[in-house]
Amino acid sequence: MPKNIDNKEANIQRALGALSDQKTPNISKTAREFAIPRTTLLRRWNGGKSLFDRQPNNRKLDTEQEKALCVYIDQLDKAGIHIKPAQIEKSANFILSLAYTDSTNPPPKIGEHWVKRFLCRHPEYHWRRRKALDIK
Repeated sequence: MPKNIDNKEANIQRALGALSDQKTPNISKTAREFAIPRTTLLRRWNGGKSLFDRQPNNRKLDTEQEKALCVYIDQLDKAGIHIKPAQIEKSANFILSLAYTDSTNPPPKIGEHWVKRFLCRHPEYHWRRRKALDIK
């Protein structure tokens, strides 16, 4: 992380510490003292996470769902089953459909390039093209 982001995060942490020491917390005054936005301090005071701790908006599966998919891939690998990108896509869509509760609309599906981005996020998984065996 760049230094200015580290400094801003350190200021926020010091401001949160100062707020917890106050008998009646004054968000605006504390934000001015530590030169941070009042809304940022308020959100963090109410339990919000920093931008680096939050899940990105463009992720379809949350962290737990992605872990479940990784466990599934690992189990298939241990069983000696070579998984294809289409199988990863199908499994991810199945996980999304299990978590979807709105019965009026169809469940969301992962995008066209989701599997490629998933594999970039998880470099321990990669696929190789299988060569045809020479039968002699």
